[in-house]
Amino acid sequence: MGGKTRTTIVVRVTDVLRKIDGKWLIVEEHVSVPVDLNTMKPDPLSKP
Repeated sequence: MGGKTRTTIVVRVTDVLRKIDGKWLIVEEHVSVPVDLNTMKPDPLSKP
């Protein structure tokens, strides 16, 4: 049985909330990973 490996990655989450009938609800959610602007490739290990 193999060992477990733990990896930390950076993701960005933006939620849009709207108050509907007195309750705050998430009406839109966007999740992304940072991009290295030099290579234009995903950079999930970047520092925030």
